[in-house]
Amino acid sequence: MCIKFLWIGIFILSIVNFSFASDNDTIQISNNNSIKKEINYLKYFVTGQGNWYSKNPSLKKDLSGLLHYVDDEKIDTILTHLRKLPVSDNYYFFRFPEDVSDSLDVPGYISYKEILKIKGKVDRSIRTNIVRKKISVPKKLLTNVDDKIPLVTKEDIDWLINNRDSDIPTRLKGIETISNKVLHHFEKIKIKKDSLLSFKVNLSEMVDSLEKVRIKYNDNLRIHYLDSVTTDYRNKYIDNYSLQVQQDTARYVRMKNDSLLVNYNEHIIKIVNDSLAKVIRSLREYAANDSVLIKIKNTDGNFVQLWTDRNDPRATRFFIKNEQNDSLGIRIENAGKQSVRLFIDDGGVTLSKYKIAHLKNAKLEENKIPYSNLENVSKKFKVESPWTLSGKTNLGLSQTGITKWKSGGESSFSFLFTFCGKANYSKNDVTWNNTLNLYDGWIKPGGERLQKNEDEIDLISRIGYKAAKSWKYSAEGSFKSQLFNSYDYPDREDVISKFISPVYVNLKLGMDFNPNKDLSLLISPLSFKMIYVNDSSEVDVTDYGIDEGKKTYWQPGFNLDFAWNKKFSDDISYSTKYNLFLNYLDPTDDIPDMDWQSTLTINVNTFISVIARLNVKYDNDVTFAVGEDAEGNSIMETRWQMKDILSIGFVYSLNKKIYHRKRMMR
Repeated sequence: MCIKFLWIGIFILSIVNFSFASDNDTIQISNNNSIKKEINYLKYFVTGQGNWYSKNPSLKKDLSGLLHYVDDEKIDTILTHLRKLPVSDNYYFFRFPEDVSDSLDVPGYISYKEILKIKGKVDRSIRTNIVRKKISVPKKLLTNVDDKIPLVTKEDIDWLINNRDSDIPTRLKGIETISNKVLHHFEKIKIKKDSLLSFKVNLSEMVDSLEKVRIKYNDNLRIHYLDSVTTDYRNKYIDNYSLQVQQDTARYVRMKNDSLLVNYNEHIIKIVNDSLAKVIRSLREYAANDSVLIKIKNTDGNFVQLWTDRNDPRATRFFIKNEQNDSLGIRIENAGKQSVRLFIDDGGVTLSKYKIAHLKNAKLEENKIPYSNLENVSKKFKVESPWTLSGKTNLGLSQTGITKWKSGGESSFSFLFTFCGKANYSKNDVTWNNTLNLYDGWIKPGGERLQKNEDEIDLISRIGYKAAKSWKYSAEGSFKSQLFNSYDYPDREDVISKFISPVYVNLKLGMDFNPNKDLSLLISPLSFKMIYVNDSSEVDVTDYGIDEGKKTYWQPGFNLDFAWNKKFSDDISYSTKYNLFLNYLDPTDDIPDMDWQSTLTINVNTFISVIARLNVKYDNDVTFAVGEDAEGNSIMETRWQMKDILSIGFVYSLNKKIYHRKRMMR
């Protein structure tokens, strides 16, 4: 009993001593024996909180390992998670392009200072080449001039004559000097006091002279005002135009920089994650090969132990016994880190109470099924479907009718017809894709005649032969023109372009990358671009980079075609095409030829859809008049071209395979 009370007293004292410890350095775990609280309590000391230290250097490492083992997920669970990572998810870590610290080292990246220099060159070029006289000044700035300037009136002249010794108002300062000269002139004329008539004559001449001075002064004020207004307006126009062009140029450079950073960052991300994949794979193998010790005991207290891992197929022999003291020999083999295989030895069974019962041998006879009544059926024909036809037609209409509408407006009517047809062949390693695109749109604004606002015919044919998993040897030919005449409305006399005038023909030879059915990247280091104008009598060939007197212009170069189609759902799809052409004959072009088209299609129902289409292009061979030089000749420059279309209309789709049968050889 005394010992019992002694232990109770020691326990109470320990509780009292523990409660006197600092609240920051203790955790009450006696009432809550959860693993989590114990982990947090141990972490407090291992992580160096509360200024606690250990005299044993290896203790912190051992305790940290213990915490990782208990607190973190088990290594087998971690290995399972890593093993179940999607195959396509190759990126363990990534970073955003804006986080690239060495952007100035990226090939082709243009720094901020260089952008400022480019903007300066653009500004100087515009101010040098622009024709100021061709800038029209709004009429409202040049009318009612007399109401905008301080003209000198007859009353002002009378005041100057009668108040020559007074302070002159500011608005009359300009005419004061001229009027004083006139007055001094007449003061020098000797007027006889007795000749009143002579005095009147001189006075009249002086008044007439001052009136002429006033009229001329006012005319000069008007001329100066008009010159000042014209100069200010044209200066502001040039400043705004130059600023806009500089902003567009800087925006393009920044877009190009962003694209370079994205590509560079993706390249670095791939390199880093490839290295990480190797490291993680090595560490996974290292962790997976770790051994586990298994100990097996029998009822006699004998035991055997076996290390299990993935690489060593070791085994051991052992006897187990039951309550009747029967022995059974087993062989235990290592079957991996988490499992073992058990084999019963044939001669290792000893029974004390039971005898081995012999089984009678049983033989099963095979039940043969007669096939004499069955006929051999052979295939006589093989069905093939190498061709697939598909197409989509869309007709969008828009009409506005206005009759005596108080708020104003004009009646209008427009329609847009689009057709995209495909005929694709695929058999074995050969593919042949053919595409025909037709766009035709017209608009009738108000009381004006019908005008064309969309006209294009585009035929593309590409043949490929499989070279590797996602690569093909490819050759492509394309034809692009229009169907109807184009004018610079409202002018309907001068034809800008017409059917086969011009026509763009492209021939490409290279490699086509198709990682999936939605993406295609054709790289053509050997390609030719031809521009042909059939009717050079009506169409100005120089507008399309062709020398006067010729009809054809050839350019060898490097071509890049990117196409991506994505179907987000049954009703929403998106497609984009990007073409880049670098002329080998003039590789110094600041901007290569580019053509980018994007189309978003939203199906409202089976027969009605919404189509949004954007087309941006830049062609060094197509120029526009931007002004005139000192001799009156037009200044022609290349410009960015952009066209966007939003259409709601009727749609009809076709998707059909072409089958044919082929007799098989017997």
